[in-house]
Amino acid sequence: MANFPLPADLSAGTALSEIHTSIWDLLASSAAGNAPGWRLPVLATLTDHGCEQRTVVLRVVDRDHGALLFHTDVRSSKVEQVRKDGRVTLLFYDHDRSVQLKIRGVASIHQTDEFAQSLWEAGTPASLKMYSAPLSPGTQCDSFNHNMAESLLGRLPERYEIEAGRVNFCAIRIVVQSAEWLRLSQSGHLRASFELIEGRLDSADWIAP
Repeated sequence: MANFPLPADLSAGTALSEIHTSIWDLLASSAAGNAPGWRLPVLATLTDHGCEQRTVVLRVVDRDHGALLFHTDVRSSKVEQVRKDGRVTLLFYDHDRSVQLKIRGVASIHQTDEFAQSLWEAGTPASLKMYSAPLSPGTQCDSFNHNMAESLLGRLPERYEIEAGRVNFCAIRIVVQSAEWLRLSQSGHLRASFELIEGRLDSADWIAP
């Protein structure tokens, strides 16, 4: 079982900044596919009726700007929700490390700029073929529907076969404003909060688990 790296001295003045660095290390490793624990967070968006949640795939971690990037179908409800109100939260949980991370940030939609294009170019046909779906995600159907062209169903397509789906592809970029970290352990839980300004750590505090 993997462990979340802790400072040698938790009472040291640098302990929280070291934990903050380790949080971003694990996020980056998860986005690269090397540490799957934080690869699939839950994204919550605001709606007129409360909030909605769904699992997303962490694709890129931009440490210099304190941002996280995902991609999704521009026709999906979460895109409309983000455009109306960019305030979002993300919930990560690494079962092997017994570490939870809650993030609050501001999301923005990118469809034609460098954020979207770089994600599209980095994506594999397996992860991009869903954007060729003929129906908007969430469309009500009379019976079960894979929402995939018959020519693409059940196989890995060639790159050229999914290029038409680029029009439905967009990136969601979330600039982190705050994070709350919780490490569960029989020897004693640990919990801390972090505030960021323009991608940089502004303050950090221990809080009661």
